[in-house]
Amino acid sequence: MPEYMQKPAAGRVAVYEWLRLIATLFVVVGHSAYWVVHTTYGGIYYNWALEWAAPVYFSAVFDAARRMATWVYGFHMPLFFCLSGAVLHLKPIGPLGPFVHKKARRLLVPYYVCGLVFMLPVKGLCGFYTRENFPLAVGTFLFGGDDSGHLWFLTALFWCMLAFALLQKAAARFLPALPGGAALPLLLAAGLIQQFAAPRIPVDLFGFARGMENLLWFALGYAVDSLRPRWEHRPLPVLAGGFVAVSGFWLAAARAGLLGVRTTALTGCIWSFLLALLCARLLGRVAQSRWYRVLVRNLFYVYLFHDPLEYVVLKLSMDVRLLAYNGGCWFYLFCHIFGVILASVALGEALTALRRRRTTV
Repeated sequence: MPEYMQKPAAGRVAVYEWLRLIATLFVVVGHSAYWVVHTTYGGIYYNWALEWAAPVYFSAVFDAARRMATWVYGFHMPLFFCLSGAVLHLKPIGPLGPFVHKKARRLLVPYYVCGLVFMLPVKGLCGFYTRENFPLAVGTFLFGGDDSGHLWFLTALFWCMLAFALLQKAAARFLPALPGGAALPLLLAAGLIQQFAAPRIPVDLFGFARGMENLLWFALGYAVDSLRPRWEHRPLPVLAGGFVAVSGFWLAAARAGLLGVRTTALTGCIWSFLLALLCARLLGRVAQSRWYRVLVRNLFYVYLFHDPLEYVVLKLSMDVRLLAYNGGCWFYLFCHIFGVILASVALGEALTALRRRRTTV
């Protein structure tokens, strides 16, 4: 078996590890450029720092970084839902009860633990909340409100998985003779729910509405995984040509104003999948390196911890007027992207070591 086709870990596929890495990097980049944020009970406003920022902050490199952050916002969350659906397709869903329990443990428990122990306190210390508003923010967080921050994805994904599991089991029972595991009816049902039912949900309690708003992306990833083996075996020039073609289409259509919200997200998902296929094909040796394994096994921690750490970088940078110096601007940019990743990986490794130590005692 070729190196790029080997499963890098039990139950995982090389292209999906690369796609997880790409999607996580996109999320970090997307969260690295904001200076103004408003939620129900909190927010930040750092635009005043532009008055004394050094000239390099307005250079082409920093402008490109800000444009990239805006660019990835057009598709990075649909990409995560697609990836989640594709990974779910790797093995049977199984009985509904154990499935729900497993997903609640993997998604809802981190939502509450990370939110209450890390995200909310860190953002509070960074001035995101006032002393009076902090308890109110905690209250809305408990029910998946506006102050859930970046963790909204976890509750939304839980409901998305539960809804799709119900659809899949209904299709398996009533449409067992259809080829492909009733992929088209599942896509149609998910699309109808996302298009017509989700906008009519009056309250986004526990992230249910957001989950339904992304159900089609999840179903699309679930369906696409059945085609993955074919693409993994395509000749390298075919993959490279497809990547170049999608890139060219994306650039031309964007300049012509032909891409809407959903077509942008779909194009971004296809482009990212092709990029992950190329990485899996060309960077097999990189995937065997120790630093890559450490990074990949901590990607979930990067997602959990990176956003609160972005506020730490912002507050410390503003407190010492770091952006007033050209060198400080470069250090600020590094910390906003690579610094928060390294810190998140370090926290993840520390938590893993602590958990192992507790199980061996």
